[in-house]
Amino acid sequence: MASILKAAVAYFLVVFAPAFLIGTLRVLWISPAIGELGAVIAELPVILFISWMACKVVVRHFSIAARLQERSAMGGMAFLLLMATELAISVVFFNQTFSDYAGQVHNTASLLGLL
Repeated sequence: MASILKAAVAYFLVVFAPAFLIGTLRVLWISPAIGELGAVIAELPVILFISWMACKVVVRHFSIAARLQERSAMGGMAFLLLMATELAISVVFFNQTFSDYAGQVHNTASLLGLL
């Protein structure tokens, strides 16, 4: 279980760092130019590619077995880390409550971003 947790943290960090940078670019420059939905649609394949490649590397590096249970646990833990980090950033830097954060997923762009 320890190797799965380490793999989840590594996967989260390897994906979160570039996603944070790309998300910042999306919010500051791309969304104002082409709209929120267009910006998310443009960002999505890049993030999915980064996630796919990072997963392959992390699974290999930490020798996560090909069993669905172990890989799902790794992905689930990484997702929980992502959600907790996004919530913490929203609370600390944007002075939002949990309700504010949860209430943002109400349109197509936000739902695609959650995907």
